[in-house]
Parts: sequence; C-alpha cells; structure tokens
Amino acid sequence: MVVMYYDFAKTIGNLKSFLTCIVYLNDVSKGGETNFFDDANLLKYSVKPLKGTALFFVHGMKNLHECSMIPINSTESKYVKERMCCIKSPNKDPT
Repeated sequence: MVVMYYDFAKTIGNLKSFLTCIVYLNDVSKGGETNFFDDANLLKYSVKPLKGTALFFVHGMKNLHECSMIPINSTESKYVKERMCCIKSPNKDPT
C-alpha cells in the first residue's frame, strides 16, 4: 500500500526543519519513484531514483508526495538517505 503524505517542520531545541533532502543511493529500473501531487491529488511530477542524485523540497501543504512501490516480483531494492535541513531559530529568551 502506498500512502501520500506531507513533510512538516519539526522543532528540536532552537533548530527548525524547513527542507527535506533525499539522496538516492542506487538505481532502480522499475518503480521506487518519489511522486508529487497537485491540490486535486493528480500526479504533478515524478522523480526516478538514480544513484548519486538528490531531491530537495520544502515542507508544508504544497508538496504532497509518496514513494511508489517496487514491483513485488522484482529482485531490486531502493536505498535512500533522507535528511531534514534545519535553520537555527533566534534565542528569544532575554536572559
């Protein structure tokens, strides 16, 4: 089952995430694409996993996405490294 979802900002201490980075660690010949959808849940664009490439996108309601499945009869796997890019929030504590 494939689930569409949004990445949302996360706050840890004074760091706030704003961007997702997915680095594709191998090629996949069929399936495994990262698919993005418009407001009507129609496919807007698709990114095929290619070794050494990276995909960046901002968090929030404009980037509904899913990771498509690799066919069940395939011997391939998809390997990625996913990271959240963060910014440091200013310290609002006056002390």
